[in-house]
Parts: sequence; structure tokens; C-alpha cells
Amino acid sequence: MSTALHPRSLRFRLTALATLVVAVVVAITAVVLLAVQRQQLTATLDASLEQRAETIGSQLTDQLPYQPLPTNDEDRAFQVVGDDGSIVAVSRNLSGAAALPDSLRPDQRQQVSTRRDLPIEDDSYRVLTRRIDLPSGRAVLHVAENSDDLSEAIANLTVALALTLPAVVALLAGLMWWVTGRTLRPVETIRAEVDAISATHSSQRVHVPT
Repeated sequence: MSTALHPRSLRFRLTALATLVVAVVVAITAVVLLAVQRQQLTATLDASLEQRAETIGSQLTDQLPYQPLPTNDEDRAFQVVGDDGSIVAVSRNLSGAAALPDSLRPDQRQQVSTRRDLPIEDDSYRVLTRRIDLPSGRAVLHVAENSDDLSEAIANLTVALALTLPAVVALLAGLMWWVTGRTLRPVETIRAEVDAISATHSSQRVHVPT
């Protein structure tokens, strides 16, 4: 085994320490990147729900005629539940389903949550629940949109980072090995001269690089 590759060698220890620091920084950066990406995608989806809630709420009338959503029924849905628990209006894909539970506090106007209990598909949905005023009284509007695309985007990014970052760390480790080798070369030269002098019991002086 080469002296430089020995775990106790200065070059090996410096490279290992620097690689560890880089690996920790890269891992933290990846976690932060995933969190920021999830937050941004979730904020975009929530903004879309807000806009659709405003549109649906403004279109409701006393008769509340059903207006099919101009999108894929499996991806979007809405339901309006009156104060008495009756369903006042609903999208086609929730027709016949029971009223969605309302977890709003008395002082809370709306909330957004991720749910899997919608009777549409076994998928994850982002659901905005909002209190609204109708000509016939108070009601609760639920607006839902499939969030599986969001989860899939985060999963794909996670896989990409898991495959890419180890290669980046390995590349940086190789670069640091080379840099530490060049940096420590004068030290190794001096040590080799000292060993040679000690072995021959010579009085020759050690040459110090300038």
C-alpha cells in the first residue's frame, strides 16, 4: 500500500476530512433544495385553488346550477355543503358522495390541507376549504386538485439528486486528493531527505524548498 493511501497519512486524513465536510454541505443543500422546491410547488397549487375557489364562489346562485369544470374530472373537484350538512352543489366526480368533513374552527375562514380521503381515486389531493355566504345562507366550499404531480416532481428530483450528488462528492474528493498531494509534496520531499540522512547517519543538511 502506498504511504499516501495509508489511513494514518496526512494526505489521506486531510482528504477524508475535506470530503466529509463537503458531503455534509452537499447533503444539507440537497435537503434545503427539496424543501424549497416542495414549498414553491405547493404554493403554486394553493394559488390555483384560491383562484378556482373565487371563480366557483362568484358563480353560485340561489338555484346553484351545476356547471361542469372544464378540466379532467379525476384531477379537480368541488363540493358546496350547507349549514345543515346537505350538499348544495357538487362537481360530477363527487356526485353521490357524502359531504366532506369540515375541520374549520369557528373563527377560521379557510384552510388548505393534503388529503387522501376523497371518494374519487386513491390519490393525494390538495383541498381548500372555505366558508362562503350564499343567498340561502352560510355554506362551506371544498375545492380539490390532484397533487400527485407535485409528489412525483419531488420524487424525481430526489432520485436525480441521489444519483448525481455522490458522483459530485467523489469528483471533489479526487480533486482534493490531487490538491493536497501537490500542497504536501515539499513536505514529503523534506521528510524523504530526513529519512535518507538518518539512515546513512550523514551530516548533510536538508534542502528547504523556497
